Amino acid sequence: MKRTYTHAALGGMDLDRLAVTHFGIPYLRPFQRLVVDTIATHDRGETVGRTQLVILPTGSGKSLCFMLPALFVEGLIIIIYPLLALMEDQRRRFSMAGIECVVLRGGQSQEERQQIYQSLDRGCKVVITNAEMLANSSVLSQLARRTISLLVIDEAHTVVSWGEGFRPKLALLGTFGHHLPARQLLLFTATADEQVITGLKRLFGTLNIIHGNSDRPNISYHVVKTLSKRRAITGLLQESQNRPALVFCPTRALCERLQAHYHIQNPTIDSAWYHAGLSKSERSRLEGWFIDHPSGVLFSTNAFGLGVDKKNVRTVVHCALPADALSYLQESGRAGRDGNHSHAVVLMQGPEESPLGRIFWSTTSCYREGLLQALGEEMEYCNGCDVCDGQQHFRREGEEPIMRAVRERPFGLTTSSLVQLLMIDQPFDRLSGHLRAWHPSEIREAIQTLITEKKLIQWRFGSRLTLPFFRHAR
Repeated sequence: MKRTYTHAALGGMDLDRLAVTHFGIPYLRPFQRLVVDTIATHDRGETVGRTQLVILPTGSGKSLCFMLPALFVEGLIIIIYPLLALMEDQRRRFSMAGIECVVLRGGQSQEERQQIYQSLDRGCKVVITNAEMLANSSVLSQLARRTISLLVIDEAHTVVSWGEGFRPKLALLGTFGHHLPARQLLLFTATADEQVITGLKRLFGTLNIIHGNSDRPNISYHVVKTLSKRRAITGLLQESQNRPALVFCPTRALCERLQAHYHIQNPTIDSAWYHAGLSKSERSRLEGWFIDHPSGVLFSTNAFGLGVDKKNVRTVVHCALPADALSYLQESGRAGRDGNHSHAVVLMQGPEESPLGRIFWSTTSCYREGLLQALGEEMEYCNGCDVCDGQQHFRREGEEPIMRAVRERPFGLTTSSLVQLLMIDQPFDRLSGHLRAWHPSEIREAIQTLITEKKLIQWRFGSRLTLPFFRHAR
């Protein structure tokens, strides 16, 4: 158990020394110092009920802003998370720092709850929980009778984006806050647009906003235009310098299919899939596996997109764009939390339904600038994107040999025979073997993409269904 400092002792102590002694961090960043200083000042009773909204980019050390105060505040710190995975991750981080904490979650027995309350009676200062637990009247009353220094809501943007129907208890956190006499309420998020800020003001009243720039200068933004997302992922993540990697997929089924294909093509590289359909124990196992693995690849839905703290993710790949810049920056921000250079890659295969499509299809406008402008922020300098670096690639891998084969043999190829032609070298056939390194399913996906784009036409003769024949679309 780490030593706890009184207000008087803290008054004469350099916060940087406290950070390095207990967390191994050499100094506090300016925004961290501002938040922690404010917490220390108002925990002395000068002001009660002060509400701060802290917007700091992923990897900037938001968690330290409420972990460090656990060493000196007088009362409890109650931290509210939207996901069980985040609760478990934060419990692990407090444990690593030697700070006692308890977790209040669903499924606990009465005996387990009593043990938790006894830990609080003995001096434990940190409670990790979720909105659903605060809706439990017995839990709320147990917490309300204690001195509460900080009520912390992490990933606060979800209170607005999820609380409208998906997780209605999140929208009640403002009401729960009135029943918990916290000296300070802190809302933390990595990104917040005007809609989110307005929604939080509606729920929590006047906010003192501490806003860091959402830009992550150590992340470079890239677009890969592809006929086959399977093929693009296989190629991107073969190189060890691009791993560990996180691949975001829009559906659970696609998540599982892409991981299975990647494993077939790269059997020596450890990979796994992750989504909310897994049991809690299996999700915990996979989170631990990925956090500890030096070069693993995790295929996931956005269930892994919030706050799980793996520092050294080198590449984040999006198989489909999220609905808005806020979500994209949250998810791509899983990369490079250690401050080292990392990559965020978007796979573009045909038209994108997301409004972000106009940003990433652009051949003249900076991706970074477009993302920040969508949040109402200005860019100071682009540290890396395909447009600014002059690294855009307009030719899609595999397109030229597929189109040439169909052009030279119109009505002479079916999908199966075209796949065979491109995979296998045949003597005296100059069209053969050009995609020998591809998997058959990757070539089929590429052909289907060209049909969808009407660059190839699949014909039927009369009312009879036949194997697809192609001609070069004019």
